[in-house]
Amino acid sequence: EVEVGTGRFLTVNRRLCELFGMTEAEVLATTFLALTHPEDLHLHEGYTAQLVTGKITRYRLEKRYIRKDGAIVWTDLLVSLLSSPGETPGRTIAVVQDITDRRRMAEENERRSRQLALLHETSVELSAELNLSELLHSIARRALDLIGGVYCNCYLYRPEENLMERVATAGQELFPTKKLRKRGEGFVGHIWATGAPLLVEDYRSWPGRKQEYDAFPSRALVGAPIRWGDDFLGVLDIMSYAPHRYTQTDMDMLSMFAMQAAIAIRNARLYTQIEQIAVTDE
Repeated sequence: EVEVGTGRFLTVNRRLCELFGMTEAEVLATTFLALTHPEDLHLHEGYTAQLVTGKITRYRLEKRYIRKDGAIVWTDLLVSLLSSPGETPGRTIAVVQDITDRRRMAEENERRSRQLALLHETSVELSAELNLSELLHSIARRALDLIGGVYCNCYLYRPEENLMERVATAGQELFPTKKLRKRGEGFVGHIWATGAPLLVEDYRSWPGRKQEYDAFPSRALVGAPIRWGDDFLGVLDIMSYAPHRYTQTDMDMLSMFAMQAAIAIRNARLYTQIEQIAVTDE
């Protein structure tokens, strides 16, 4: 039960306390407004006024609460007036259902749909760019737009030196990094060595990290190899500051993007070779 005028909790059950990550005494000592996400406070205003004036006796909405540990919880909230007809509204009863997983899944599906649409748009743009230098910078920019983050590196494999070279970047560089990478060295080198995409939630706690970067802020990384069939062409890696985290969906999407990038790089290189042959023949 909740007091209408103050939003103070009058009685609570165990499940609500568990939802907030608080003891019963802690919940009873606060108000539902104090636990409501700041961006959702306005959702109650119109409904509360209608309850007080008797225009409605109940309402339902989806809103966010903030747990004691700072985590955000999405809920389905049903609020009903407890006062009798003609009586001044003083109490409501609220039924709160945790729908965090459902909301997260819906948001993830919506994000994936947007990413797929952007991936299609990007593949058309990349296939039309035949200047290799321009293409590589476009790949870095588009990858960052697709996955999200603050910085993206595009590396190409240099077989004559057996090294990975950073050839294009996008976004705001978090800190100075080396232009050349060896096989098995750090995040990029690991992707090169395994030939598989990689997601790291916190680089500073990742066993394969380069310790020289431990002094820099905590960050999440996601990367994928750029391959043309069995040929290894390079690596794309994207990073973001904590608390941002990448998902399996992000890694899958970046892998699909890397396949499109490989096709575009292959086409641009063939175009360059054809132009060189044409100049030689002249």
